[in-house]
Amino acid sequence: MHNIKYYLSVAKDVGLTPAMAGLLLFMQFLAVAFEGLGISMILPVFEVMERQDAEGNITNASELTRTVSEVLNAIGLPMNLPVLFATVFVCVLLRQIVTYFRLLARAKIQEGILHIARKRIFKAYLDADLQYQTSNHSGSIVNGLTTELKTAAAGLFHPIDGIGYVIMALVYAAVVALVAGVETLLTIVVLCCSGLALRNVLKRSTKSGHQVRSANESMGSFIVDRVSSIRLIRLSQSEQREVKEMDRESTSLLVSSIAMRRYMAASELILEPIIVAIFLALMYVGYTYLSIEIAALSIFLVIAIRFMPTVKQIMQTFQKTLNAHGSLTALQQRLEGLGQSRELDTGSTELTSIQQSIEFREVSYAYDEQNEKALHDVNVTVKCGTLVGLVGPSGSGKSTLIDLLPALRRPQTGKIIIDGAPIETFTLKSLRSRIAYVTQQPYIFDVSIKEHIRYGNASASDEEIAIAAKQADAHDFVSNLPDGYDTRIGEKGGRLSGGQRQRLDLARAFLQDADILVMDEPTSNLDIDSEQEFKTAVKQLRETTNKTIIVAAHRLSTIKNADRIIVLNKGRVEAQGSHDDLLIDSQWYKQAWERYTDHTRD
Repeated sequence: MHNIKYYLSVAKDVGLTPAMAGLLLFMQFLAVAFEGLGISMILPVFEVMERQDAEGNITNASELTRTVSEVLNAIGLPMNLPVLFATVFVCVLLRQIVTYFRLLARAKIQEGILHIARKRIFKAYLDADLQYQTSNHSGSIVNGLTTELKTAAAGLFHPIDGIGYVIMALVYAAVVALVAGVETLLTIVVLCCSGLALRNVLKRSTKSGHQVRSANESMGSFIVDRVSSIRLIRLSQSEQREVKEMDRESTSLLVSSIAMRRYMAASELILEPIIVAIFLALMYVGYTYLSIEIAALSIFLVIAIRFMPTVKQIMQTFQKTLNAHGSLTALQQRLEGLGQSRELDTGSTELTSIQQSIEFREVSYAYDEQNEKALHDVNVTVKCGTLVGLVGPSGSGKSTLIDLLPALRRPQTGKIIIDGAPIETFTLKSLRSRIAYVTQQPYIFDVSIKEHIRYGNASASDEEIAIAAKQADAHDFVSNLPDGYDTRIGEKGGRLSGGQRQRLDLARAFLQDADILVMDEPTSNLDIDSEQEFKTAVKQLRETTNKTIIVAAHRLSTIKNADRIIVLNKGRVEAQGSHDDLLIDSQWYKQAWERYTDHTRD
């Protein structure tokens, strides 16, 4: 009962309705009914061939043959071989037609569920909070959206297929019952008993299914990690080590997959000889001791030929259901996890602009209750239209502070105030639309330059794209590319230099037309020339717009001319003021600046 409730729960979660399952089972029953009718016509055919007298009458006919004769007479058809052969052919044809539409319906339903589930999981992942997104490996998400989702969807249909095969077996049993009732009863009893021999194999199938799911997820995570870190692997000369790791991951998947296939093969090895032995024994008993006629035994033989693969299919679909249990469990857990991690949008007010200031009042944040706080009682005010720098040693809380601004994370204590109103009162969509981001490693898809810049504003015209590129000091190098703004960037912007990628990303942020531009370590990966070009672009932006610019930087030269610089150290505000003020008020800033100037002189 627990397994049935579990299955129904997962089916409901992914949109497999009882109506869909009912339609498939009805079509299966209809197809098998036509097949059973066609097979049952074999007995009348034999009896017409053997017992028809000179006048065309059938003597000593079975009950089935008499019933067929009455039906044919009622619709005005004679009881002869041409009519019987035509009836058999029509039954076979109708069975194939219904089977075709059943398979088509099954494919549409299954692929439709996959389509909807992919969209639902992907959207739920995008709507999840940052904690969930950072704690779940990207390889696990990719595997969940591809291999595991497909396995789970197929697993939902295995029970339906199994019930369909049971219906098929029952129809075959009903046909045999018409001609050899005793043998039918014996067959069902013995087959049920023979199924007990497979209990241990089926139990192991469930375990192997979970092992395959786990190995698939581990493999997906490994591949995503290594593909995204190919430069590190090459420069570290660790290709052989990674090949060994890949061999280890692949071996784990190989072993678990072979184990699952072995249990499936074992069930077939055990079951088929049992079925053959049962039918042969029953035919012998029926002919020798029960005096069943050859015609009836012929039907029994035909049914035996059809029944054997049907019973095998019943056991195999049941085994496949057990194998898919791990994927079904993973799917349900992912759906539940995504639902519980949905980012809360408590705001009701639309933030149309930021005109005065952003204030952090006594803000504290910890990534985990067990860990030390990343921010301690931070008090910071950012006035609109100013350039503010965030500096401090690694781990000082700069990125955390930046994440709090668009509510990617929520402070445990304290308040963030925008133009006098708590940040929680604004809708997330309107809040984030007023904030544009440029990150240390630009997130660039394999699209054209035009498409990347437009990512910040989907309705922007080509002219607006060019203006944003000019503001970011990117227009000249883009114009010199073979296809200009239609040039494809390549995966992660691989066809461009670091400085070019950064300026393109800056153009994207400009085109968003947000009130606040946040830049997180924008020059940490740039050379001296690229850094200078970047600073020129920022300077041009300050001169032509009234945007508020917040820059988190390791290189102090990037924010030397900021209106105000905030020094964070161990999650606390150590000092804040202009560059000259901090050379006096902040020991850390003074030492960091001296190290920078010594380095540039060298």
